[in-house]
Amino acid sequence: MALKPYRYYFLSLILFVLAAYCNVYGNGFLLDDEFLLQKNRFIEDADYFWRIFTSSSTMGAGGTDSFYRPMQTLAYFIVVQIFGLQIPAIHALNVVLHAINACLIFGLGVGRLKIKPLFAFSAALIWAAHPLHTEAVTYMSATADPLHAMFVLLALVNSRRIWVANIFFIFGLMSKESAIVLPLLVMVLEAVESEEPFHWRTYLRTWPLWVTTVLYLIARKTVLNFDDTFSFYKEANIYTENIAFRALTFLGTLPMYGYLLLWPHNLHMERDFPVFAGWTLEPILGGLFLLAGALAIFLERNKSWRPFSLAALWFFMAHIPHTGVLLPVNSLFLEHWMYLPSIGLILGLMAWLSRTRIPGLPVLAVSAIIALALGSVTFIQNRVWASPITFYENILRAAKGNCRVHNNLGMAYAERGEGDRAIEQYLKAVAIKDVYAQVRHNLAEEYMRRGDLQEAIVQLKRALDIDPQFYYSYKNLAAVYQRLGDQKEAQRYFDLYQKIRPE
Repeated sequence: MALKPYRYYFLSLILFVLAAYCNVYGNGFLLDDEFLLQKNRFIEDADYFWRIFTSSSTMGAGGTDSFYRPMQTLAYFIVVQIFGLQIPAIHALNVVLHAINACLIFGLGVGRLKIKPLFAFSAALIWAAHPLHTEAVTYMSATADPLHAMFVLLALVNSRRIWVANIFFIFGLMSKESAIVLPLLVMVLEAVESEEPFHWRTYLRTWPLWVTTVLYLIARKTVLNFDDTFSFYKEANIYTENIAFRALTFLGTLPMYGYLLLWPHNLHMERDFPVFAGWTLEPILGGLFLLAGALAIFLERNKSWRPFSLAALWFFMAHIPHTGVLLPVNSLFLEHWMYLPSIGLILGLMAWLSRTRIPGLPVLAVSAIIALALGSVTFIQNRVWASPITFYENILRAAKGNCRVHNNLGMAYAERGEGDRAIEQYLKAVAIKDVYAQVRHNLAEEYMRRGDLQEAIVQLKRALDIDPQFYYSYKNLAAVYQRLGDQKEAQRYFDLYQKIRPE
């Protein structure tokens, strides 16, 4: 595809993304930023460079996890080596990647899918503006989402040159595990273009991608197996042990994703999405209807239905890693999981409109209005990620009664020196569900700061009742008894701390 005739389309997309995300650069560190950025020695010291490619994502901060994403760490390394650990620079990385992806969607539309330029531009514009993607762009540690999507899109743009696509596929796999769906997405493109979409020869040329997939899975289960690669749960539960419940839960998520794509309202993390264990619930029936509709569209042999096949097949193929059906995932519902699947939906819609007699300019005008409305919501949603306090307060407005979020908000207040507000949040967490030692421990620390040592002892002992292995509370009890002058109790708890804490 020659780029020069489309340079104004690319420029417009870039400027729009920069405008929609122009207020993110003052947002502070949140959640996993502590381990992936703030404490990650791999991105600060060039002596660790090669360890980036042989370690799990949090190894640089002394952790161990199931994720192998060296391209994400390499991106942080490059930014930090040039600019230092500067928040605006990290945010700029994600925004630039998002802008590149918008341009690649346009390129894929006019190049491989033969969508008319105004329609392909409309698709890229609406996708780039959608506030559902703020979780993947505004959150600094979410770089893996736009990064792996960029390599997947580059592979799809070059999918007629399968060996070039395979190189981008490898980079995508090194960015995020979800890139493993690329061979399926290439097959989707082959299916919607082929005269024989139901013949195996149509997909034979994708074999190098499947070889890479197999080799990647073998590597992840052997030399790159850091923390039981294919398991996210330390203990069995109703979700992990029943594939039928996982399938029903996946179906139950579909209407909610559809709702948020059409009407992005109350966007937040930490959703208390339930595990579904029966067929009678309305979300499951809605999800089954959507899945059946997608299957019916795929089986329709009329070529005029091909754009809808593109939308349905792309969405479900790209969403496979997040369904939890074959492999129990670490969460049931996350907004950033729509970053790649949503591309197929909007491209399919515009591919269909492009084949109708509807002129391009009216479609562009309507799309621009929609994009401006979505971009305004994105601009507002960016503020939610400004600080831990704004972030957790937003969650509690939409999902009241979350014990863990109340605790995290209390910690944010405590870090800012607002002890009264911190205690208020900890007590709310305890009232909801008194099963987390961390909450009682945090509450005790606030009482220690106030000098109320007797109440601190009560809270610390309650923390140890909940979890006798929570060694931090033994250490604090030793400190409290030391301040009270009770050397015997101080030594007893310090000895317990020494015995229980990990080496």
